[in-house]
Amino acid sequence: MALSDGTSVRRLTAEDAEAFSALRWQVAADNPVPLGLGMQEELARPLQGFRDQLSAPSNAVFGAFVGAALAATAAVAPSGPFTSSRHKLVLWGTFVAPAHRRKGLGRLVVLQAIDHARQAGARRVHLTMYLPNPAAHALYESLGFVAWGTEPEAVCIDGTYHGAMQMGLLLQ
Repeated sequence: MALSDGTSVRRLTAEDAEAFSALRWQVAADNPVPLGLGMQEELARPLQGFRDQLSAPSNAVFGAFVGAALAATAAVAPSGPFTSSRHKLVLWGTFVAPAHRRKGLGRLVVLQAIDHARQAGARRVHLTMYLPNPAAHALYESLGFVAWGTEPEAVCIDGTYHGAMQMGLLLQ
């Protein structure tokens, strides 16, 4: 999908692994909390792991490109391997490059991921958001996600504990 301002949105493939990794590095360098990983952990992740993740048929990873640069991502994947949980997908990998924030790109890719979930027949989309993350919280609430739980000390990044909020969206 191409927009009038030159921004385009499409599903990412294994060929986008370097751009996906670079975007994650930008986000981690700015603030690692949204990733739930410290910068050193992110830097240690092998590129092949991203290739595998982006080529897995169960993952639907969407990217917003400003020109040729990957500026935002959001993805959905099954919550588990069993048919008993096929009715829900997990939203993950929602990141926006610091230089492209507050331009609606996060909303654009999340809406694309939600649309994919609907087309796949999902009833619900769930997510985990590491705290604090007021911009993401506001985005998700504006799209109808509702908080249903929190986990204290979900991750420890550089010696600081951060909680996580669980949110869900009923699609049907």
